[in-house]
Amino acid sequence: MAVFHLIACPRTLSTALMYAFAQRTDTTVIDEPFYANYLVRTGKQHPGREAIIAAQSKELTTQIKAINEHSNNHIFVKNIAHHLYDIEVNFLMGYHNIFYLRDPRRILTSMAKIMPDPSMMDIGIKVQYETMRRLKKANKKFLVLNSSDLLAAPASMLNKLCAELGIEFQNAMLQWPAGPKSYDGVWASHWYKSLHKTTGFGQENISTDPLPARLESLCAEATEYYNLINKHALKIG
Repeated sequence: MAVFHLIACPRTLSTALMYAFAQRTDTTVIDEPFYANYLVRTGKQHPGREAIIAAQSKELTTQIKAINEHSNNHIFVKNIAHHLYDIEVNFLMGYHNIFYLRDPRRILTSMAKIMPDPSMMDIGIKVQYETMRRLKKANKKFLVLNSSDLLAAPASMLNKLCAELGIEFQNAMLQWPAGPKSYDGVWASHWYKSLHKTTGFGQENISTDPLPARLESLCAEATEYYNLINKHALKIG
């Protein structure tokens, strides 16, 4: 049994990638198992906060144990990067870690419509970078996948990703049924409504709205981390 652990920035369609892995015949998916722990630790007020805390164990060790005790299937764990903020990440050393990122300007333009003043922690990209450095220091392999590259060529990029993970690509990964999924987190009604209308990977939705001027300095700082991570991104050929 292998654990494929996605460490994603928000607003990257990471849930679509989870849906893709859920279509495999040999893989079970887990949606954001550290969300309740993150909300309790940070006091963040997210939509559906109380329902999330009620639905999941708030204990990180309990959630990690549940992941590690799965058997017979590969496990795909979708985590949002900021859920790893300020926690010990030694447990990641036995996983196949995949950093999933997107251009910070596109992330921030999207986030600003929901969260007027996002912070560096909300973006998650600095946490990604710090986690990547920890893995490099421990000589642990990791993968980087850019969401723009995936959406530009889903079949080719998923083939490449699967090869790097040591598993065979399955064509079923390219499509999923519309509607809510049994493995969605309880927060799906707040965040997954548009995705529930999809049945596969589509073209990247690039907003033409300008980034609010107040977020330009944050974007510039985040872009520095993005460039350091993105240079490791998987490429076709």
